[in-house]
Amino acid sequence: MKEHRVRRLPAIGGHTPVGMPTQADAARTLPGDRIGDLVEQISEPGAART
Repeated sequence: MKEHRVRRLPAIGGHTPVGMPTQADAARTLPGDRIGDLVEQISEPGAART
């Protein structure tokens, strides 16, 4: 995710789009002291989008 600067992934049920989970959705599943680790692993702070 970090390499390609992806922050959302489509969730597909069969051939039908069923949702769009985000980095924040993943972070909400972790204990508070682990959220920073997740964000660090999949984000590049200060990276400009093109």
